Amino acid sequence: MDYKTEIERIEKQRKYIKENKDKIEQSILGKTENEAMEILNSHGLNGRVIRKNGNHLMATADMRIDRLNLELDKGIDGYYVVTDMSWC
Repeated sequence: MDYKTEIERIEKQRKYIKENKDKIEQSILGKTENEAMEILNSHGLNGRVIRKNGNHLMATADMRIDRLNLELDKGIDGYYVVTDMSWC
């Protein structure tokens, strides 16, 4: 892939995220980790867990527009669910 093609791909992805950000975030809030990852993948995006039940996990500091940082807490049913998120 050449440089120009990569820039076009990134700009297309950036536009998609900007237009669908709220919809994507609302669709994964309250979902389990696996459900959230499936939803993100269906949008061509990636996710990673950076906090689970108050414990911060190791994460790289690289910037990726196609990745959402997920924070999980134990729900009333005992499953960990997405309670917060941030784009990185």
